[in-house]
Amino acid sequence: MTINDIARLAGTSKSTVSRVLNHDPHVSDETRRRVMDAVRRNHYQPNSIARGLVQGATRLVALIISDIRNPYYSEVTWYIEKELEQQGYHMFLGCSGEDPEKERNFIDLAAQYNFAGAIVISPTNEAYLLQSAPALGCPVILLNRYIDDFAGDMLTTDNFHGGSLAAHHLLALGHRRVAVFSGDKNTTTHRDRRAGFVHALSLGGVALPEAFSFTTRSLDMDSGHTLGSHLLSLGSAAPTAIFCTTDLMAIGLLQAYRNAGKSIPENLSIIGFDDIPYAGLAGIGLTTIAQPYEQIGKLAVQMLLERINSPARPQRREILDCQLISRASTGPCG
Repeated sequence: MTINDIARLAGTSKSTVSRVLNHDPHVSDETRRRVMDAVRRNHYQPNSIARGLVQGATRLVALIISDIRNPYYSEVTWYIEKELEQQGYHMFLGCSGEDPEKERNFIDLAAQYNFAGAIVISPTNEAYLLQSAPALGCPVILLNRYIDDFAGDMLTTDNFHGGSLAAHHLLALGHRRVAVFSGDKNTTTHRDRRAGFVHALSLGGVALPEAFSFTTRSLDMDSGHTLGSHLLSLGSAAPTAIFCTTDLMAIGLLQAYRNAGKSIPENLSIIGFDDIPYAGLAGIGLTTIAQPYEQIGKLAVQMLLERINSPARPQRREILDCQLISRASTGPCG
C-alpha cells in the first residue's frame, strides 16, 4: 500500500494525502475524513525515513553504543528508548562492538537519513567526532564520556567523586593495602574513577603502590577472572581490598576467588562501579557505586530535544551524582 494507492481510494491527489498526514490545517474536514478512512482501512504506514529525506528531518534518533552485552548499556538504552517514545520519537540502535570505523558509519548514517539527532555512549572514535560532528547536520549528544574541545553537549556521571566514595568506604573498613583495577587510562570515564580513588586514598594517608595498579582494555568478567588468578598467586602479599572501575570486572574477580575456595570479603574486599542489575543478586552482593540510569536516560533525551529546538544555544555539559551501595562483598580488614 503506497501513498498513491491511498490517494486513489480517497479520490484525491497524492499531495493532498501528504498534507493530511502532516496535519495541514488548510485541508477540508471532508477530505481529511476520506483520506484517514482509507489510511485506517488499509493499515497504511508512512515511510518516515523517506519523508525525512524530503522534508529535511525525521523523528528518528540514533543511539550508538559500544557493547549491548554490557548491562550498563542495556540499562541506559532501556530508559532512553522509553523517554524517546514518550516524546514521540523512534530509536535506531547501533552497536559498534568497540570498532571505531563501525561507529563512524552509524553516525554518518544518522546524518545521511536526516535523523533528528544522535546519542553516542562511550564513543570509541573521538577524533572523528571532533572533526565531523559540527558538520553532520544533526545534533550529537555524548554520554559517559567527555571530550576536550567537543562542540556538542555532554552528559556524564561524576566519576571522580564515585572513585572517591569507593576509597573512603575501604579506608573506613580499615583497609590500607588496597589495589585498583581500571579500564583504559586514556578514556575519561576510567581515568576519572581511578584518579578519584587515588586522591581519596592519599588524603587518608595511603599510597597506591605501582604493583597494585592494574589496567585492562576488556571491561568484562573474563578480565576480572584473569586478575583474580594473579592476585591469588601473590599469597600473603596480595591486597586486602580492590576497587574495580566496572561491575563486570569486579564480578569476574569475585568468581575467581570463590572458585579457588576463598571467601569474600574475608580474603578480599571488592567494590565495583555501575550497580548493574546482577550486582545485587543473592550470591553476588557486590558493593558498588550506583549510576542513576533513569535520570541519565531522561536527561539525555531532554538535552537532545533542547538542542534540536534551539540549535544555537550554548553548549551544555551535565555531571550527575552517584552513590555508594554497600553490600556483602566488602568488610572490615582482617
